[in-house]
Amino acid sequence: MTAAQAPQNLLQKCWTNLSSIRLALILLLLLAAASLIGTLLPQGEKYAFYLSRFGPRLGRLIWWLGLSTVYQSPWFLALLGLLLVNLLVCSSRRLPDTLRRVKQPLQLERYQNLPARLEIHWPGKPTDPRPRLESCLRQVLGPIKVHPEGETQWYLIFRGRRGYLGPYLIHLSIVLIILGGLIGMIWGFQGHMLIAEGEAVNHLELPGHQESRPLDFSVQLNKFQVLSYPDGTPREYRSDLSFIQAGREVFKGISRVNEPLKFGGLTFYQASYQTVPAGPIRLNVCHGNLCTQLEVPWRTKVNLPGGEASVMILRIEKDFQGLGPALLMAYKNGPGHPAIFWVVQNPPADMEEQPGPHRFTLAEMRTRYASGLMVKKDPGVWWAYAGFILLLPGFWLAFFTPRQRWAVALQPDSQSGWRIQVYGSGVRNKEAFQRRLTRLQRRLEKGTGP
Repeated sequence: MTAAQAPQNLLQKCWTNLSSIRLALILLLLLAAASLIGTLLPQGEKYAFYLSRFGPRLGRLIWWLGLSTVYQSPWFLALLGLLLVNLLVCSSRRLPDTLRRVKQPLQLERYQNLPARLEIHWPGKPTDPRPRLESCLRQVLGPIKVHPEGETQWYLIFRGRRGYLGPYLIHLSIVLIILGGLIGMIWGFQGHMLIAEGEAVNHLELPGHQESRPLDFSVQLNKFQVLSYPDGTPREYRSDLSFIQAGREVFKGISRVNEPLKFGGLTFYQASYQTVPAGPIRLNVCHGNLCTQLEVPWRTKVNLPGGEASVMILRIEKDFQGLGPALLMAYKNGPGHPAIFWVVQNPPADMEEQPGPHRFTLAEMRTRYASGLMVKKDPGVWWAYAGFILLLPGFWLAFFTPRQRWAVALQPDSQSGWRIQVYGSGVRNKEAFQRRLTRLQRRLEKGTGP
């Protein structure tokens, strides 16, 4: 091997490996394994979450490998990019031969060797049968190619020729979907914002990041509503939003579940809601005969008098099971895990007793709603839509367009009539081929066109 041939052979080997089915299967298995990790492992949390949940060593490893944001990690994008190249190379190698097969003229010699399927005699030699026969063939079999050979008139038909292009449409659709996903992951982003009623927010909290993403406008929540069915089941969440730019309102809209709102190139989805305090939360805390009133901030650990116990408000409900305002509390007194329990304004007689020596009652709490919005920018979504649209005709051509070859010979016979011989074969879906043959036989036996 000469020095000039070595690079050529290396390139040829790389090209062959990039177009191999083995590489595609390996990539699909790796992507499936990565997707499984992304499904089972919590995604988009802060660094401290993984340290506390999985321990310092495993938590750091998860963060360093990018398993906290699998679908945005460089190695996952590299796998998608390599699969994209594999599909393109595979299609480009085989497409020219496929196009030649699609455009290849019908050759009489090949069609004369098809299996014989049917023979029918038409009487009346003085009458030209060709118009009737051609009409019948077009009606049942589709476009025909006429090929005269002596006294015999041959009609050649190739049904489902475009089915050869089905796998390439599927490949193209997958390429567009992957390309759309890559564009969205690289140049798009997704974040969340929690807005309390009457307040405005001008930044996004990005999953897995310590910092937020500023916006060049503010989103104000004018009103949040939870509409319910008669039995109390939530029917609709609705956020009335205003978009403020340069100190003035430039747009107003309503965001509902499954009815997102668009502004400034971003899409705002109604994702969740919370009840948040509209003022200070005051608790009456009794320990034996000693009672005191404490102001407890939301989601902040507060030490109780004496310093031996602590409490934290985890969740707020405006009306908990018809018992009025309620707090979900975490209470810790001594070693061990904290106890979790509800403190309601109007506790029923059979309510479970609170743990520990302290007793809590709700003294004062005013609440309001806060709307949780998922905000997304995805410049690749239209590429993905185009891929999904192409996927349907691709599947139809590949799996539901059986290829059938037909040859029909018309020639005079010795009984002052005409003999019609039908030859044909079908690839896959033998039932469809037999149904079409039966339909053709019935038409020919009538001796007339449609």
